[in-house]
Order: sequence, then C-alpha cells, then structure tokens
Amino acid sequence: MKRLNRSFEAFKPHIYLDGAHNISGLKASLNTLELLAEGRPKTIVFAVMADKDYAPMLNLLESVANTLVLTEIPTLRSEKAEVLYAKVNHPHKKRMPDYKDVYDLIKDDPCVLITGSLYFISMIRQALSNENRSKV
Repeated sequence: MKRLNRSFEAFKPHIYLDGAHNISGLKASLNTLELLAEGRPKTIVFAVMADKDYAPMLNLLESVANTLVLTEIPTLRSEKAEVLYAKVNHPHKKRMPDYKDVYDLIKDDPCVLITGSLYFISMIRQALSNENRSKV
C-alpha cells in the first residue's frame, strides 16, 4: 500500500482511498485522482456523516465521476445511502446500502476512488483487506 499525499493512498493499483470529509479535502483528492486516472473512467464510492455539509461534495463528485456509488456505514452518524442517492442526479449512480458489498461492484473498474469519511475509509480498508485474503 503506497501513500501518495495527505490521506490519499493507493490500496491496489486501481483502487485509491482518501478520508476527504470536506470540500477542500475532496478537491485535493480529486486533483490527485485526475493525475492518476490518466484518462480512464472514474468510479467514485462515497459515504459521509449526516452532520457534514455534503451537498457541495456531492455536486463536485457528480461533475467528475463516470460512475457514482453511494453507500453508508453502520454508525448512527452515517447518512443513509438512500438519502444520498435521492440527492444525486448522476446518470450512472448506484446505491449500495452495505459498504461491504462494494468490492464486487468495483473490483474490475479501471480507476476507483473511495472517499467521504475517515470512519468509512477505516471500515472499507478492513473490508477490502478481508476480501483480498479470501481470494487467495
């Protein structure tokens, strides 16, 4: 696992994790992603805490993502995937209520960013690590 900058890390050659949980952090993350994507379609997986000002983040993600996957984590603070899904007008949006199911959806995508919350990144990193071990 190679750390690229701030909290942005390469989990696999095509899967990147970043705990960006505000608009400025997300802009920095998306700038890094753009450099790494090298023109490949971008799938972005997003979960966020309900008490965050996430509307500007969703708008930014919609403008960058080829596919936008909205999910949630099992905490009281997490915004529900269905609420995020309803607020997005992206033509290629997907709702994934259980974040642990994300890997099967993204494993073959050419460039994936998973972002939105430090809690989410901690949980998804563990889930992806477990998924990788079960494939060995």
